[in-house]
Formats: sequence, structure tokens, C-alpha cells
Amino acid sequence: MKEKAAIAAKSSLSNAELSPLLSMLTEEFDLLSAQSLPNVEVLENWNQVMRRGVEIAISIGGDGTLLGLARFLPQGVPIVGINMGGRGIIAEVERNEMNELLSAYRYGNYYIERRLRLKAEIVRNETFNVLNEFYFQRANFNVTPYFEVNSTIGIKFKSRMDGIIISTPTGSTGYNLSNGGPILIETLESFIMNPVMPIDHIPVTVIPPDELTIKCSDYSYMVADGQIKYEIQPGETVRVFRGDDLRLIKIKRGNSQFLKMIKQ
Repeated sequence: MKEKAAIAAKSSLSNAELSPLLSMLTEEFDLLSAQSLPNVEVLENWNQVMRRGVEIAISIGGDGTLLGLARFLPQGVPIVGINMGGRGIIAEVERNEMNELLSAYRYGNYYIERRLRLKAEIVRNETFNVLNEFYFQRANFNVTPYFEVNSTIGIKFKSRMDGIIISTPTGSTGYNLSNGGPILIETLESFIMNPVMPIDHIPVTVIPPDELTIKCSDYSYMVADGQIKYEIQPGETVRVFRGDDLRLIKIKRGNSQFLKMIKQ
């Protein structure tokens, strides 16, 4: 009996690009999706897909496709990304490696890498699990507001700045890196606090997975994984903490995101 697999594909990919890959995957899996894809059973939404007892998730595209699919996964369901030509920092399997992936999965010749994720709570409502980062940014560009950060291990500051990035090690190669932050080995147990354009000098800080509270003196946004935006009211406290770990299927040992970045 075939395993059930949730599958998502980058929306810009054509059926001609997808069909050969999906045909190979249907030999191993019963494919379910909330997208209209060839050779795939289509359901109304991702929640319905996940309720069908999926045992693996597969994304076809780039890292953004994987991030979007990962936030719907029930805890413990592993995910693998098939890269279709971009950087593929998280989606590590190239399209010409499909046979290698299927063989590795069939015979158990793969390993699971656990990746730390974040969650946030806004007015008693929790967000989904975030693999890369929360990016807090000012909403009014004619005002430089105060951002106040407190942690349970004693790190605290309040300063005027454009925003602040709270990143995981996986997300260290994203907005964090663009804002001058460090690349971390993806399996480290750490958060990165990276101020964006602070008026006072505040260094980028790497801390253990901690509970943080963040407040902004003016209207602001919290952008999750670069995909979902939440509005934050002036003075509203947002709590950021460790979420559920993601289980990432890997078939190549030693292929870290640091090595991928320096090969670009």
C-alpha cells in the first residue's frame, strides 16, 4: 500500500515541467494537494489534505514553496524539497536527483534533520510555526518608532529603529544575512536578534532559544517567513518563543547551508 504524500508546487511551474516529476512520485506515493496538479488528488484546502493521514510532504519549487507547505504540517510529518532551479538552500534535492531521492526513501537511506522553528502570540492568538524568521517592521515610514525587547535571560533594550528580525538558524541565510547578520549552522539551538537600522548601535545577538517580548511605540507589522503579515497595534506586546521542530528529510550529509551560500 502506498504512503500518502502532501505535495505543493510553485505556482509558476507549467504542467510540462511538473508532469514527469509527478509521474515518478505516483509510483511511490498517493499524492494529495490543495492545488490543481496533474496526477494528484485535489482537495479543497490544506487542512483537508492533512486530515487524510499524510505520512510525508513534498514541495516542488524553491524554499518559499517549502515554507508555505511546512506551516500546515501536523507535528512529526517530515518534508523534503525538490529544487527547480533557484538557490535551494532548504530544498536540497535537484530535479535530476528524483531517482536518488525515491530510492533513498524506499530503502531508508536518508536521515531526518530537526530544524528549530518559532511561534508568536498576539493578543492570546498563536501564529503557525515559522521556519525562517519573524520580521517586525515599522508601518509608517515617516516615523522611526521605539522597539522594546525583553528576554527571560535578562537581555533587554529599547531604542528607535526601523524594525527587528528574530531569526532561526535556518533563516540566518535570509533577511538576517541581508541585514548583516551571521550565518549559523542550521542545527544549532539558537535565536538571532538582528536590529534593523537602529539609531543607537545595538549589536546582532545570538541567544539560546528563549521567550522574547517585543513592543513597538507605533503601528507596525510582523512578517512571518516573508509570506504572512500581521498588524501590530502601538504598545501591543508580542510574545515570541520556540515552536514545534520541523523534520527535514536529507539524503546528502555534509551539505550545509553555509557551504551552499559560499558556492553561490
